[in-house]
Amino acid sequence: MLLNSDTLVPPGFVDRLADVAHSASNIGTVTPLSNNGDIFSFPTPNDVNPMPGYDEMVAIDRAASMANAESAVDVASGIGFCLYITRACLDSVGELSDNFERGYLEDVDLCLRARAGGFRNVCAPSVYVGHHGSKSFQQEKRSLVLRNLGILDQRFPSYRVECRAFEIADPLRPARAALERALPWPAERCWFSRASGAALP
Repeated sequence: MLLNSDTLVPPGFVDRLADVAHSASNIGTVTPLSNNGDIFSFPTPNDVNPMPGYDEMVAIDRAASMANAESAVDVASGIGFCLYITRACLDSVGELSDNFERGYLEDVDLCLRARAGGFRNVCAPSVYVGHHGSKSFQQEKRSLVLRNLGILDQRFPSYRVECRAFEIADPLRPARAALERALPWPAERCWFSRASGAALP
């Protein structure tokens, strides 16, 4: 399990990610939904949604577990803010690459190597993890990402094009919609303000 130090996690999340991972023999990695997880973000994908408090995070996770039970959505790559990796995948692919500067995209590299080796990367929309984001590297983030992106582009030159196609197709849309319907509060009173990114009272 890769897990950032700036996350809030719900009860039993590891076992539940493991259940999804072992629901098919070819699944290699599993990533949950999050407020701040790029394509895995809820309610607005590819955006930094406000960080919920612990009780709110648990409530969203509980709704996700009911709305999207046993669901696994294929993605090009997982993200290491919270990434479950099966032992079979790790044994086959190996560890994170030492060629990347610390902090960014070595998780994506691992997932793409896993896929090249016949493993699937999936999202488990039945699990939700809170993620503050950008706490570890702050001002260094841009330079680290740009350097590591150059390495990733050399290894997997079609990855960024694939990411854009995924964003347009948005295969996680039905799972996000199901979760929104299952929330224990009316959507209009959700603390997420999509227009301002601020918390609603």
